[in-house]
Amino acid sequence: MIAFARERLSAHQVPKAVHLVDALPRNPSGKLLKRDLRERFGGAASAVGRSG
Repeated sequence: MIAFARERLSAHQVPKAVHLVDALPRNPSGKLLKRDLRERFGGAASAVGRSG
């Protein structure tokens, strides 16, 4: 997947790692629990969706 992205994206857009999981952690209303993802994968998701 990373090699595929490297061919099509600029260097800063290519993911450093790809984690395959059976299911993403969600709360009872179905929202994604980003805090749990950051704890599980070492903060790799902390920059997602943030600007500035």
